[in-house]
Amino acid sequence: MINRSESEPFEEAFLDVLQNIEASIIHMYYQNPQLNDLQVDAAIEALIRTYQGESTGQLPAQPRSEQAKAVYQAVQSIGEWRLGRQGFKDDERRSIKVEQPLVVNDWIACLKRIRKSIRLWNKKSGSQGYLNYISHFIK
Repeated sequence: MINRSESEPFEEAFLDVLQNIEASIIHMYYQNPQLNDLQVDAAIEALIRTYQGESTGQLPAQPRSEQAKAVYQAVQSIGEWRLGRQGFKDDERRSIKVEQPLVVNDWIACLKRIRKSIRLWNKKSGSQGYLNYISHFIK
Protein backbone atom coordinates (compact mmCIF):
# COMPACT_ATOMS: atom_id res chain seq x y z
CA MET A 1 0.00 0.00 0.00
CA ILE A 2 1.30 3.43 -0.91
CA ASN A 3 0.99 6.05 1.78
CA ARG A 4 0.22 9.51 0.49
CA SER A 5 -0.65 12.69 2.31
CA GLU A 6 -3.81 14.59 1.48
CA SER A 7 -1.76 17.45 0.03
CA GLU A 8 0.33 15.24 -2.25
CA PRO A 9 -1.03 15.18 -5.81
CA PHE A 10 -2.24 11.77 -6.96
CA GLU A 11 0.12 11.78 -9.94
CA GLU A 12 3.15 12.29 -7.70
CA ALA A 13 2.18 9.56 -5.25
CA PHE A 14 1.59 7.03 -8.01
CA LEU A 15 4.05 8.27 -10.63
CA ASP A 16 5.91 4.96 -10.90
CA VAL A 17 2.66 3.01 -11.29
CA LEU A 18 1.35 5.39 -13.95
CA GLN A 19 4.68 5.15 -15.77
CA ASN A 20 4.51 1.34 -15.65
CA ILE A 21 1.04 1.41 -17.20
CA GLU A 22 2.03 3.89 -19.89
CA ALA A 23 5.22 1.99 -20.69
CA SER A 24 3.21 -1.18 -21.33
CA ILE A 25 0.74 0.78 -23.49
CA ILE A 26 3.48 2.46 -25.53
CA HIS A 27 5.23 -0.88 -26.00
CA MET A 28 2.04 -2.21 -27.57
CA TYR A 29 1.80 0.91 -29.76
CA TYR A 30 5.34 0.41 -31.05
CA GLN A 31 4.47 -3.20 -31.87
CA ASN A 32 1.27 -2.13 -33.62
CA PRO A 33 1.42 1.43 -35.05
CA GLN A 34 -2.26 1.15 -36.07
CA LEU A 35 -3.31 1.00 -32.41
CA ASN A 36 -5.53 3.95 -31.53
CA ASP A 37 -6.70 5.72 -28.42
CA LEU A 38 -10.19 4.19 -28.52
CA GLN A 39 -8.72 0.69 -28.45
CA VAL A 40 -6.51 1.62 -25.50
CA ASP A 41 -9.51 3.21 -23.78
CA ALA A 42 -11.55 0.04 -24.31
CA ALA A 43 -8.76 -2.03 -22.74
CA ILE A 44 -8.47 0.26 -19.71
CA GLU A 45 -12.25 0.38 -19.28
CA ALA A 46 -12.40 -3.43 -19.33
CA LEU A 47 -9.60 -3.63 -16.77
CA ILE A 48 -11.43 -1.22 -14.47
CA ARG A 49 -14.57 -3.37 -14.72
CA THR A 50 -12.52 -6.53 -14.17
CA TYR A 51 -10.88 -5.29 -10.96
CA GLN A 52 -14.10 -3.69 -9.69
CA GLY A 53 -15.89 -7.00 -10.25
CA GLU A 54 -13.35 -9.09 -8.32
CA SER A 55 -15.00 -8.48 -4.98
CA THR A 56 -18.37 -9.71 -6.26
CA GLY A 57 -17.05 -12.68 -8.19
CA GLN A 58 -17.87 -11.28 -11.61
CA LEU A 59 -16.06 -12.75 -14.59
CA PRO A 60 -13.28 -10.61 -16.05
CA ALA A 61 -14.44 -8.13 -18.67
CA GLN A 62 -12.76 -8.50 -22.06
CA PRO A 63 -12.49 -5.91 -24.81
CA ARG A 64 -13.69 -6.96 -28.26
CA SER A 65 -10.89 -6.02 -30.64
CA GLU A 66 -7.64 -7.97 -30.81
CA GLN A 67 -5.64 -4.76 -30.40
CA ALA A 68 -7.54 -3.82 -27.25
CA LYS A 69 -7.13 -7.37 -25.90
CA ALA A 70 -3.37 -7.14 -26.37
CA VAL A 71 -3.27 -3.85 -24.42
CA TYR A 72 -5.55 -5.35 -21.77
CA GLN A 73 -3.20 -8.29 -21.26
CA ALA A 74 -0.08 -6.11 -21.16
CA VAL A 75 -1.53 -3.70 -18.59
CA GLN A 76 -3.12 -6.52 -16.59
CA SER A 77 0.32 -8.13 -16.29
CA ILE A 78 1.66 -4.89 -14.80
CA GLY A 79 -1.34 -4.72 -12.48
CA GLU A 80 -0.93 -8.24 -11.18
CA TRP A 81 2.73 -7.48 -10.47
CA ARG A 82 1.98 -4.11 -8.79
CA LEU A 83 -0.68 -5.83 -6.67
CA GLY A 84 1.94 -8.38 -5.55
CA ARG A 85 0.07 -11.30 -7.13
CA GLN A 86 2.66 -12.37 -9.69
CA GLY A 87 6.30 -11.85 -10.49
CA PHE A 88 7.72 -9.73 -13.26
CA LYS A 89 10.85 -10.19 -15.31
CA ASP A 90 12.87 -7.38 -16.83
CA ASP A 91 14.37 -7.38 -20.33
CA GLU A 92 17.28 -9.43 -19.07
CA ARG A 93 14.89 -12.02 -17.57
CA ARG A 94 15.74 -11.03 -13.99
CA SER A 95 12.89 -11.34 -11.53
CA ILE A 96 11.74 -8.03 -10.07
CA LYS A 97 9.72 -7.95 -6.88
CA VAL A 98 7.40 -5.12 -6.01
CA GLU A 99 8.41 -3.40 -2.77
CA GLN A 100 5.02 -1.97 -1.83
CA PRO A 101 2.10 -3.88 -3.33
CA LEU A 102 -0.89 -1.74 -4.23
CA VAL A 103 -4.37 -2.31 -2.94
CA VAL A 104 -6.98 -2.91 -5.64
CA ASN A 105 -8.66 0.47 -5.09
CA ASP A 106 -5.37 2.29 -5.73
CA TRP A 107 -4.81 0.22 -8.89
CA ILE A 108 -8.30 1.10 -10.12
CA ALA A 109 -7.66 4.78 -9.35
CA CYS A 110 -4.47 4.62 -11.44
CA LEU A 111 -6.37 3.04 -14.33
CA LYS A 112 -9.03 5.76 -14.07
CA ARG A 113 -6.32 8.43 -14.17
CA ILE A 114 -4.88 6.88 -17.33
CA ARG A 115 -8.35 6.79 -18.86
CA LYS A 116 -8.82 10.47 -18.09
CA SER A 117 -5.55 11.23 -19.89
CA ILE A 118 -6.57 9.11 -22.89
CA ARG A 119 -9.79 11.06 -23.26
CA LEU A 120 -8.08 14.45 -22.85
CA TRP A 121 -5.38 13.84 -25.45
CA ASN A 122 -7.72 12.07 -27.84
CA LYS A 123 -10.07 15.05 -27.76
CA LYS A 124 -7.18 17.51 -28.23
CA SER A 125 -5.19 15.68 -30.87
CA GLY A 126 -7.25 13.01 -32.60
CA SER A 127 -7.35 9.24 -32.87
CA GLN A 128 -3.77 8.67 -31.68
CA GLY A 129 -3.42 11.85 -29.65
CA TYR A 130 -2.84 10.09 -26.35
CA LEU A 131 -0.45 7.53 -27.83
CA ASN A 132 1.57 10.20 -29.61
CA TYR A 133 1.64 12.36 -26.47
CA ILE A 134 2.98 9.66 -24.16
CA SER A 135 5.46 8.46 -26.78
CA HIS A 136 7.39 11.70 -26.15
CA PHE A 137 8.01 10.68 -22.55
CA ILE A 138 8.40 6.91 -22.73
CA LYS A 139 10.86 5.31 -25.12
